[in-house]
Formats: sequence, C-alpha cells, structure tokens
Amino acid sequence: MISPSTDSFIPRPEYPRPQFVRSRWLNLNGTWGFRTDDDDAGLEKSWFSRPEVFEDKILVPFSFESEMSGIADRSFHPRVWYRRTFSVPEEWRGLRLLLNFGAVDYRAIVWVNGVIVATHEGGHRAHHRGAGRRSTNGPLHTSRKAVLA
Repeated sequence: MISPSTDSFIPRPEYPRPQFVRSRWLNLNGTWGFRTDDDDAGLEKSWFSRPEVFEDKILVPFSFESEMSGIADRSFHPRVWYRRTFSVPEEWRGLRLLLNFGAVDYRAIVWVNGVIVATHEGGHRAHHRGAGRRSTNGPLHTSRKAVLA
C-alpha cells in the first residue's frame, strides 16, 4: 500500500462523476505545492510564476485544515495558494483543456503557464473552466481567498 506521504499516492483516483465519464481525462489529485498568504503578497510578488515560494506540500483533494492533507492547520488564513505541474498527454495536443474543481472555498483565480484562465466565486461549489488550446503543457496554479461575511 502506498502511504499518503508518498508523492505518487493519488487519493480518490476514480472518475469523480461516473455518469459523465470521459474517455480522456487526467486526475490532478495528489501532492501539490502549498503556501499561506496572510499578508496578501502573492499577487504582487507573482507567486503564480515562482515555484520556489511553494515550500510546503499538500495532499489534494483534502483541505489544508484536514490531517489527511498533511498540513492540518486549523487557524484562519485569508488566502492560500496551491501549485501543481502536470504534462498533457501528447495525443491531447491541440485539444481544448477543461479544468474541473470539485469545490472551492470561496474565491479562486487559476493560472496556467502564467496566464489567468479562470476565476470563480461562491463557497464550496464545483465549477469548471476551459483553459484553451494554448495551455497544453506546464504548471497549474491556483490561489484561494476566503472571505468573511
């Protein structure tokens, strides 16, 4: 059995919605880079293009508050960042890439190869966005902002 601390461990490897299964899909669950942003510095300092700032590792799809994530930090953080690099299979080159998020709390900005491809606002709701054809290979970055109401 592979332990959650192993980089090759992928929790929840099954297709998330069997009634809508696709023949071509890539599960991005697993180990991601992670960083809290309590001072709201990430955008100004272009963290979306700086992999070295992601010092911590998190196991996605678990939230950073959960012990299963490897972070287990229950304190409040107004912004957190996730980063993941992945390669698109060669046979997908030139096809439109669709990114699906099972839940985001509360606001997300998604970069692919340094370009904003999606934004989302609405607590704990699933969403998906097309990332276009230009983003066929490279890093995926997300920034999450929690908003108190």
